[in-house]
Amino acid sequence: MPVDALAGAPVKIQLFIGVWVVLILGLILAAGYWVYRDAALRGSTNPLGWAIASVVGFQFVPIIYLYYRERIGPRSEPPSRFDRTLNATVVGIVVVFIVGALVTPPDPFSQVAFATPAVLVAIPAAYAYATYRDRNASPS
Repeated sequence: MPVDALAGAPVKIQLFIGVWVVLILGLILAAGYWVYRDAALRGSTNPLGWAIASVVGFQFVPIIYLYYRERIGPRSEPPSRFDRTLNATVVGIVVVFIVGALVTPPDPFSQVAFATPAVLVAIPAAYAYATYRDRNASPS
């Protein structure tokens, strides 16, 4: 879309689109950082490669990494609260993007309208699940 395409749009729409662009770019970078951090703590031979691939293919590489990471090995330290929060954010956002692509029409406004409330549900749900899984997986 050309830059001038939004020139006649109301300021609120321009601001809304700008905020979503910054948010999406931030989330893509967060996904790359999460994959890098997790791969490094698991002893991967190429955590930076995983991170770059996650930024480039942010809708499918983190899912591939989630499947593959158990083969890399166990973490050298247990996940911290920051790790769980970052994990929940990335998983929640990726799930929202995938579900949004499947259930909404292909226009970006419908997808953003779906994603806004879905993110508010998906991230806390992913965090609660990660916390529940960590508590039940640890030896008592």
